[in-house]
Amino acid sequence: MLRYIAYIILGAGITAYTYYITSAVDTPPAIYLFFVVGFTLTVYGAYRFMRSLIFSQSHNTSSADQEVIRCPRCGVKHYTSSNYCHKCGAEL
Repeated sequence: MLRYIAYIILGAGITAYTYYITSAVDTPPAIYLFFVVGFTLTVYGAYRFMRSLIFSQSHNTSSADQEVIRCPRCGVKHYTSSNYCHKCGAEL
């Protein structure tokens, strides 16, 4: 997620600097390519950041939603998705 924030910051910096340069002096049209690159990085970073937030919340199952079973050998509690006991190694 930190990577996407870096995209946003880098893209916004490139976009702002390009806008500053083009407004201050007469520049060739090729400089607008940097503006497009910066804007694209900003949009991509924002999209991926929002997507990571949405999917991390929707796919995150809390421990209250999962059923709990006990190990037949030692009695330690486990979620039903566990295959082996993390304490004694018995198959659940």
